[in-house]
Amino acid sequence: MDATTHFGVYGLWKQDGQMVLIRKSRGPYASLLDLPGGSPEINETEDQTLARELEEECGVLLDSIHRQERFTIHVDHSSTGEAIDLTHSGLIKSVNVFGRIRHLGAFADVASVELFDTSHHSLEELSPLVLEAMCRFPEFGFA
Repeated sequence: MDATTHFGVYGLWKQDGQMVLIRKSRGPYASLLDLPGGSPEINETEDQTLARELEEECGVLLDSIHRQERFTIHVDHSSTGEAIDLTHSGLIKSVNVFGRIRHLGAFADVASVELFDTSHHSLEELSPLVLEAMCRFPEFGFA
């Protein structure tokens, strides 16, 4: 098994008191709820990456960034149980956005945009990245 790395910039915010997450349709987090965001394109700043990804995946515009946390996590199995060797690193940014979330359906790795609610979702549905975000941003809770 080959070791892989992935760097991304991710947004964390609530709408109607619930965390906004995306359901992945492919990759190591397929079928899990994950943070919206992704990898920088050529000559793109981290904030530009985040703004682009939030608009593409959730249909919202980045308003402001409150704080950010760097992270590095090691993932040793995919959501399907396959053994992998992935080092996932990047930035999680607590943000405010303009607009209401909507799934634009244009991106193959996003199956849906969802509001996380423990009465409708289980913690097993969360990607390792979301679990990391919950540790680093406890104020978001599991409401």
